Amino acid sequence: MKYLKTFEDQDYLPSNIKLIPVPWNGFYRDYKNELQQLDVGDYTDKGLIIQKILNHTDLKYTTINGTFRANQFSVYVCDNYKDLKEFIEIKNDTTKYNL
Repeated sequence: MKYLKTFEDQDYLPSNIKLIPVPWNGFYRDYKNELQQLDVGDYTDKGLIIQKILNHTDLKYTTINGTFRANQFSVYVCDNYKDLKEFIEIKNDTTKYNL
């Protein structure tokens, strides 16, 4: 219970998960320090990216919470995709995991 309380209050991140800010061009460094581009299916602080919109000079991404420019995101990166997926599930539905 103490772990979940800490998680809810302080937005606790496990040691193998990082929250990386994304610059205006949509590229960021992943957990292994390799260059990646923000894309559909990435977990961000604004939610899961469901659509990428590329106009002539503007790059935007859509989540359930709205449409944002790339520099308005921070993306969750992890060395293990399964751990990241479990973390996002717990983060999205804390009431399900409260004991």
